[in-house]
Amino acid sequence: MKILSTLLFLFLAMFVFPQEKPTLDIFLEQIADNKLTMDEKYALIQSTGHLALTEQITMKKALLEWAKKENDKAKLITLYSMLNNLYHNSKEHEIGKIYLDSAMLYVDKTNNVDALGALYYQLGNYYYTVSDITTAHTHYYKAIEYYEQSETKQVLLSMIYYRVGSEYIEREDTLSAGRIVPKMLAIELDEPFKIYYDNINSFAASYFHLKAEKDPLNIEAYLDSSLYYLRKAVDIYHSHIDIAPNPGGARRLVCQNYYRIAKTLQERGDIDGAWENLKKGEQLLVNDPSTESKYLVAKGMLQTKRGELDEAEVSLKQAEAYHESGELSAPGRELSIIYAGLANLYAAKKQYGAAYEYKQKENRLITQINDTERYNIIKELETKHEVEKKEESIRQLTEVNEYQQKVKCKRQLNKIKSVKQLEG
Repeated sequence: MKILSTLLFLFLAMFVFPQEKPTLDIFLEQIADNKLTMDEKYALIQSTGHLALTEQITMKKALLEWAKKENDKAKLITLYSMLNNLYHNSKEHEIGKIYLDSAMLYVDKTNNVDALGALYYQLGNYYYTVSDITTAHTHYYKAIEYYEQSETKQVLLSMIYYRVGSEYIEREDTLSAGRIVPKMLAIELDEPFKIYYDNINSFAASYFHLKAEKDPLNIEAYLDSSLYYLRKAVDIYHSHIDIAPNPGGARRLVCQNYYRIAKTLQERGDIDGAWENLKKGEQLLVNDPSTESKYLVAKGMLQTKRGELDEAEVSLKQAEAYHESGELSAPGRELSIIYAGLANLYAAKKQYGAAYEYKQKENRLITQINDTERYNIIKELETKHEVEKKEESIRQLTEVNEYQQKVKCKRQLNKIKSVKQLEG
């Protein structure tokens, strides 16, 4: 009777009176109830999205003790992975890692590909967060091995491919990125996850744009392919946004894609097409200074080409203010582009003093950027050299220790022989 009354309360709370959502205490009471099976306790997780982060952590920790009693450790491994993810979201990465270490103790206690995939996915995320990209990729590919066998985790498979592939794009590694593209395009997603086809198509567009940069002889063909996949990504957003699990993320991505379409069309000389797509993306902008600054720069450049010089000045000056106010990261290449845009703008307006001033600003910043990049390269080489020197010192010390150990052993053997000779 107690089980039925508690379940009835949960049903009423979640469906009949949705404003009366179950509290943490109700969930903990359910977990402690010996009359409920582990499957029933575990199913409660699906109804805890309204709880605070700390309350979700408390609930999953309570479930751990029950999951440990099961012979198959799939639920236990998944709970450890969930706890890591919760701590990851609260920026407590090292605490989260402790739970992944615990999960690794049980990897040979289940054959559940979803649980094992989740574990290695979270390990990949941890090492990616601490900038150990090589180890992150090792775990991501392990997760891929499991998720490729799963019928229910294709959306996570697409996310891992996107994370790994984006790193290849960043490194301009077209060979590795090219291996991922067909695998991503072959993934089949169901509602409500079809919105994530925008990720897949965005990645394909990035790959073909990189190919265009690397292969000037086929640049037009590769840019055509890039535009094709960007437009597909945009169409997917508009078709599926109403049921998207993460509408905010989807909206940020579609803004980036409209921007990329506009930039590509501008490079091809299609100013009207570029302007049309930029305006569409501008209407969807969220509160993201970085993306807003990129839009203002592109807008200012296009307004200059359209002869709208006063409007262009407003756009570029707003973008400059974003950078110089400290709202964005340290000034870099984008700010030098802003200075160049303003120099050209003032030259077109015949304000040659202002044009000269911004040209000087551009040159000084480019020199500063180049000096910083050269310094970083030198520091990286120095670090590598120091590491090599330390490794060489360790190797030499090891050899000396081994030699001394051999000499010591030889002396001991000689002493034993001498003793035996005297006894003889």
